[in-house]
Amino acid sequence: MDFHRPESGLGLNETARRTIRAARTFTDAFDIFDCSPRPDLLSVRSENEAYCLARPGRVYALHFPTGGEVVLHAEGGHFTLRWFDPETCTFAAAEPVGGGGRLRTPNTLQIWLALLRPQ
Repeated sequence: MDFHRPESGLGLNETARRTIRAARTFTDAFDIFDCSPRPDLLSVRSENEAYCLARPGRVYALHFPTGGEVVLHAEGGHFTLRWFDPETCTFAAAEPVGGGGRLRTPNTLQIWLALLRPQ
């Protein structure tokens, strides 16, 4: 998103504020600076379908620009998955998943973020 002045971007309108609020809410849930890009942990994925930041064994953060389904190869056995909806700036209830499991977004019509931590 381009948040420059309104002639060349959005300015600080409601869309910009909602986007910034969503980014802050999601990144406040884990230490983003302790993670590294890890596209190698994702398979069965189309180009640009999903992106992964991780501190293997501790936290995995995934970004799905338009929803989708991938396999995450995470260290460890069982994880807690929390889907984040940037449109509403809310996390869904936590659900258990396996470390080598297939992750499918709730729908494919929007951006989705996922946060996984060991149980």
